[in-house]
Amino acid sequence: QTNVSCNGLSNGSATIAVSGGTSGYTYSWSPSGGTGATASALSAGTYTCSVTDTNSCTTAQSFVISEPAALMAMSSSTAILCYGGSSAVTVTAMDGTAPYTGTGIYTASAGSYAYPVTDANGCSASATGTITEPSLLSATASAQTNVSCNGLSNGSATIAVSGGTSGYTYSWSPSGGTGVTASALSAGSYTCSVTDANSCTAEQSFVITQPNALMAMSSSTAILCNGGSSTVTVTAMDGTAPYTGTGIFTASAGSYAYPVTDANGCSASTTGTITEPAAITGIQSPSICFGENYQVGTSTYTTFGTYTDILTAANGCDSTVTTNLTVNSLPSLSVAAADTNVCVSSSAVSLTATPIGGAWSGLGIVGSNFSPSAAGVGTHIITYTYTDINACSNTAEITMVVDLCTGINAASNTASFTVYPNPTNFSLTINTSVNYSSIQIINMLGQLVFTKEKSTLLNLTSLPSGIYFIQLVDNKGSVIGKEKFVKE
Repeated sequence: QTNVSCNGLSNGSATIAVSGGTSGYTYSWSPSGGTGATASALSAGTYTCSVTDTNSCTTAQSFVISEPAALMAMSSSTAILCYGGSSAVTVTAMDGTAPYTGTGIYTASAGSYAYPVTDANGCSASATGTITEPSLLSATASAQTNVSCNGLSNGSATIAVSGGTSGYTYSWSPSGGTGVTASALSAGSYTCSVTDANSCTAEQSFVITQPNALMAMSSSTAILCNGGSSTVTVTAMDGTAPYTGTGIFTASAGSYAYPVTDANGCSASTTGTITEPAAITGIQSPSICFGENYQVGTSTYTTFGTYTDILTAANGCDSTVTTNLTVNSLPSLSVAAADTNVCVSSSAVSLTATPIGGAWSGLGIVGSNFSPSAAGVGTHIITYTYTDINACSNTAEITMVVDLCTGINAASNTASFTVYPNPTNFSLTINTSVNYSSIQIINMLGQLVFTKEKSTLLNLTSLPSGIYFIQLVDNKGSVIGKEKFVKE
């Protein structure tokens, strides 16, 4: 007997063996099976074979053809949480005839699937199913408001979400909160990350912009006359046009501020300072020294008094000036000298003056002394200048007469010295052992024509031809030697 291999097939068979009776057997299977010793192509069920011999003797044998339970292939799949993900499909089997092939765990995308299973008898079944997935989670920009004024934080961005699995959460970075709309944003880049109920994510970026800072500028015309007005021109740039507050305005001298507003309500202010000429008016009380003059416009005043002038400036502005003029007297001076007629070889002469504190000037002046040897033979005007507390200056003069105090033919030699060559054309050498500090040369008129600090060689090329006296002078200003020479 061979049972059915797979449920529902008709491949069972049964074979009968006969003994005894009278050979020449015949066979009859019921309900089917034919008339042979073997019945084949049997479905599961009970079959009876009746055997008849030659003598019509009969016997019967029953068979029960069995079949396995129908092979069942089953499957289960995990949910796909995010669009484009995959599912784990677990395929199992039961009934039929173990062991099975085709069972196990498989990875599948969304859609329909079929996994075949075969048992030990080669029977087959298929595990089928359909795997679903959420639609694609998508985040897009729904609305965006840029910053209205440079430096503010009033921008906003709103995200729109579709697909995925509802129950969305939002996270904005670097700031913006956790809502569908991020507000109070400064200019910059922001990203919103959306997460659905299955932890699937999507992102959308926004760039919040801001206008350049509104700039208000102004220029003003000059005020030419005190009390006049200036034209101020106010302009604007950047921000968001159009602007209000721009235009041309009239302003007086002083500081000004003009506000400007752009189309977004941003504001800026332009400031400046307008100057004006000082008023050429009022009372002035200058003082001058006697002999000076004071100028007011085109008027010149030299005496004490009060004067009124109408002035017109170069810019055409007029004003009235009252001048109270004070004229200070010059300081009164007196000067004196111990002696006003001295010899060229005399010691320094002391000079006195009242009031003190002034300054002496003139040839031969050393401090408040007059040096005859430094001044030389001749008449010298010595001046004393004094300035008082009113800055008024006056001068006084004293005349000093310096004589040679010797006949021009009397060439004394208190100190022995010689000069050569004599006559000379251009140079003169002094030969002496005495100590002297300076040299003087006097012409025949008694005029000092040459001086030099102590030296033994003199260059006289600049002297005209004639007869001269050379004098040696000590450090006290006294002549200690004199010699005559001829310049050819």
